[in-house]
Amino acid sequence: MKRGKLLFWVLVGAYLLLALADGALTYIGTPDLAYEANPLVAVFGLGWGALFIANALVFALQIVAVNYAFVRYQSPLLPYKEYKEFLSMLIYDRPDKFIWTFYKLPKNWKPFFAQLGYAMGIALPVGRLAIVFQWVLYLANSPIQNIYNPFRNWFPYGRFDIVLTAFVGAFLAVYWTFRECRINRMRMEKSELVTL
Repeated sequence: MKRGKLLFWVLVGAYLLLALADGALTYIGTPDLAYEANPLVAVFGLGWGALFIANALVFALQIVAVNYAFVRYQSPLLPYKEYKEFLSMLIYDRPDKFIWTFYKLPKNWKPFFAQLGYAMGIALPVGRLAIVFQWVLYLANSPIQNIYNPFRNWFPYGRFDIVLTAFVGAFLAVYWTFRECRINRMRMEKSELVTL
C-alpha cells in the first residue's frame, strides 16, 4: 500500500474512532445534552439528530479532503528551489508574486485544496482528542480537572479544542508549503542528475 493511502486510512480511522468515542462519552455524561457545548445544541437548542447529521457531514468532508491531499493530489515539478519563488509559481504561475499570498486568492486551486486537506486531516483528530480527553476527565472525576478547567477557561467559551484545532491547522497549512518546496527541490536535483 502506498504511503499516502496508508496515511489516508490512519487519519480517517482515527477521526472516526475519536468521533464515536466523543459521541459515546457525550451520551454517558449528558444524555439530555444539558452539558453539550456544540452550538447546535447550546445556542440553537437542537438535539441528537442535529449532532449526528453535523458529525456525519464533517466526517464526509474529512474523507474527501484527506483523500485529495494524501492520495489524489500530484505535486507539480516546478523549476524553482527557493521557497518564495516556488510558492508564488505554485499558486499564481508567476515566480515573482510571493507577496500576493498574503492578500490575494489563489489562481491555482488544486494546491490550496491539498494544503487544506493536509491540515484538516491532522488537525480535526487532534481537536477531537482534546474533547475526548475532557470528557474522560469529567466522567472519571479526575483531580486533573482542577488544573485543566482553569486552563480551558482562558479560551473563548472554554473551547480549548477549537483553538487547538485552529492553531494546529494553521501550523500544518504553513508546514505543507515548506514540505512541498523541499519535495520539489529534491525532485529537481534528481532530474538534474538524470540529465547529466
